[in-house]
Amino acid sequence: MARDFVIVLGGSMAVAIGLGTGSVLFFWATYGRQVAVGEVATFFACALIPYYVAEIFGFSGIITILFMGFIMDYYVMGCRWHGHDVSHYNDDDEEAPQSDVPKDSAATLRFRDVMDGQGLMSPQCCKHVGFISHALASVTETIVFAYLGLFLFDDKVYSMMLDQVAVWSCIISRAVMVILLSALVNLAISWDLEMRLGRLARR
Repeated sequence: MARDFVIVLGGSMAVAIGLGTGSVLFFWATYGRQVAVGEVATFFACALIPYYVAEIFGFSGIITILFMGFIMDYYVMGCRWHGHDVSHYNDDDEEAPQSDVPKDSAATLRFRDVMDGQGLMSPQCCKHVGFISHALASVTETIVFAYLGLFLFDDKVYSMMLDQVAVWSCIISRAVMVILLSALVNLAISWDLEMRLGRLARR
């Protein structure tokens, strides 16, 4: 059991890291040369393909897409446009290359600079990816809670104990994850972990 767990976990992480590295290299090579529509489509394709690859090899697609999300968020989307107002980037110029990024930036941008977490996408792409991600998150969360509500009032299968376990498991797990993840994020901020990792990657 433990051996299978390690194999599945390691294989899933390996798929995510391998394809994630390929995605970063692709966005680096096409930095400043894609249109916004192409960037958005490529971003979500690169994020979803590892799921199916992991399932083909018998690994966990969920774990793979989780780690792939970390890689895509930090290295591809990055923090270049965080704090900037990107709402004025409308859809009128989506069919033209973005003027905000130099055309020769892929040649002048060194690979070690790619690892600093600044990101490799245009402001338009960040705007649309953020909107689509928020919409998908809202829809999936609604589906989960709607399914939970339907499950509670299912006349065919009804067990008070099972219902209580399901409800309290959701509440407790959400509370634990919020507290734990908040503590880890605050710890990373206090240690300035992002800056330390950036310096380590540039060595």
